[in-house]
Amino acid sequence: MKKVNCRRGDVIFRENDPSDCMYSIHSGMVGIFQHYGEENEMKLTELDEGDFFGEMGLMNQEPRAADAVVLEDGTVLWRIEEKELDEIFSEAPSRVLSVMKGMTKRLRALTAEYLLACQTVAGLADAEPDALSEELRACMERCSGMFWDEPKQA
Repeated sequence: MKKVNCRRGDVIFRENDPSDCMYSIHSGMVGIFQHYGEENEMKLTELDEGDFFGEMGLMNQEPRAADAVVLEDGTVLWRIEEKELDEIFSEAPSRVLSVMKGMTKRLRALTAEYLLACQTVAGLADAEPDALSEELRACMERCSGMFWDEPKQA
């Protein structure tokens, strides 16, 4: 593992970068974004001390699915390469559970957003445009931005 000291605004990786490692947050905060720094930027989640990120791409050997950006000065990360995983997990099996818990937490949040979006779309057939709540409109914009380069208008 390699210790990485970061400052606010540092880009750790970009969407479509090769997935050659994962990270553990020792201290500070990291944001996961779609289109970071662009007009249609969207923050997907915030991660803090003890969270892992970049693990899915590393394990699947697929390009990064999003941008990872440091949110606080003084953030400290541990960079973990694939060749180190067996040793790290053997020395501390609880880390496997931590990684799985983090992935499960993010999957549950994404599932909740997806279900809300499905409910919203199902309700649109009968709804007047003015009847949509701001919360549902925001959900539609977030969800549409996950699937298209530019958010679609609700």
